[in-house]
Amino acid sequence: MLVEKPEGAEWLALASRSSVYFTRDGGVHWERVFHLGGREQLIRLIPGKERRCYLVSTQGVFVNDTRGRQWERIFSPPGGEKHSVLSFSVHPR
Repeated sequence: MLVEKPEGAEWLALASRSSVYFTRDGGVHWERVFHLGGREQLIRLIPGKERRCYLVSTQGVFVNDTRGRQWERIFSPPGGEKHSVLSFSVHPR
């Protein structure tokens, strides 16, 4: 899945089943900035305002404000592997 960059952002993101790649030069060079191990899967990559990006996976929800360099888990599904996040949305404000 290719994520359109938010207005004013200096990056573009591409997500595969288990990894996220960022480009900061219009697609000339891509860098893997996030990788899920094992059978975990990405479900959605959602752009926020400016530098913010959300990643929804079977491991939970992560947020990034550093152009892909550092990801912080902001939600873990209760029950561990028995449950996973199926949907996530961001308020436009």
